[in-house]
Amino acid sequence: KLLVQNYIYNTKVIPLRFAVSDSINQEIEFYECIEDGLSTINKEWLTSDTMRYNGKQFSVIRATTCTIDWLAEQYGEPDLIKIDVEGHTYEVLEGFGEVLKRTKAMQLELEHKVSWKGQKLYQDIHSFLTQNSFEQVFYVKHSHDQSDSLWVNKTFFKL
Repeated sequence: KLLVQNYIYNTKVIPLRFAVSDSINQEIEFYECIEDGLSTINKEWLTSDTMRYNGKQFSVIRATTCTIDWLAEQYGEPDLIKIDVEGHTYEVLEGFGEVLKRTKAMQLELEHKVSWKGQKLYQDIHSFLTQNSFEQVFYVKHSHDQSDSLWVNKTFFKL
């Protein structure tokens, strides 16, 4: 709701109510932060009785999962994609399927310390992407054990 209200000015941008993952048509609970964009499918760090984290209130939304390759079939393939999914990046990348080979670049927020049960960390994602012809061209680590990085597909760029 906040993205649509505050950030989507371009009429070519279509907000979709899917939870991007590595599976299609799975019904899940999505935990949406009421105050800002800190939303996730990972409930482990929320206080279960109050649905709060660091003083922020969350609400539960039922969502259906989809994959990037499914979205690409419906709406066209992305050249550039930003992934900021609070510990769920590896699963989103697995859902690219063959579209990964044709994606030119991606900007990722990654974790360096486990925040959510079973999550993959920066090194796992680094290995996955380098094995799939991507090279990291920008990296900045944040003080809170996360980083932002830009990855380009070497098939499309001479580095």
